[in-house]
Amino acid sequence: MGGTGGTVARLLLIAVLVTVATSRTTARGVEKYASVSVSEDGSVTVITEKGRRMIIPPAADGQIGAIDEAVAPNREAVGWRTTEILDGFGPVPASMVVIHDGKVRRLPQSGFIWRWSFQDDGRRVAFMTGELRMPSTSDYQLWDVVSWKQIASYTVYLNDPDERSFKARPKWVVDLDETSRR
Repeated sequence: MGGTGGTVARLLLIAVLVTVATSRTTARGVEKYASVSVSEDGSVTVITEKGRRMIIPPAADGQIGAIDEAVAPNREAVGWRTTEILDGFGPVPASMVVIHDGKVRRLPQSGFIWRWSFQDDGRRVAFMTGELRMPSTSDYQLWDVVSWKQIASYTVYLNDPDERSFKARPKWVVDLDETSRR
């Protein structure tokens, strides 16, 4: 029985260590956000629920400002569109920035960001891109906020006389069109 008791003791010790490690990870949790605001100089101020203040200056790539800032419904992310002056036009919505758990993430440039919204209680961000002049398509993307990977895309062809691509939009695109920040 001495061998079995030692095995049980070791298994209990492993169970306790796993529980402690898991509870530390869970206790920390994901950083929650209280507010996000844009200053006149184009910098963005984010305040967490614990009072931590983050100031994100405009990126050095021509960004002049930020618009449409929002806190996700689950308070685990904040987002906004950046603005630039391009070809004498501006400010135009040029890119998207999302902060989750203290990490600042910028979406790869893929046209102008015309609409965006948090979806699935803030676990995902959806946005519509398009050209500045005479667009022939509206391109939609859906990204996972935690992994920062694109999980879906969809294109609406604006010159489609039967509007097939518009009528066949997936639910996340319809939701974006109906509730987006413009």
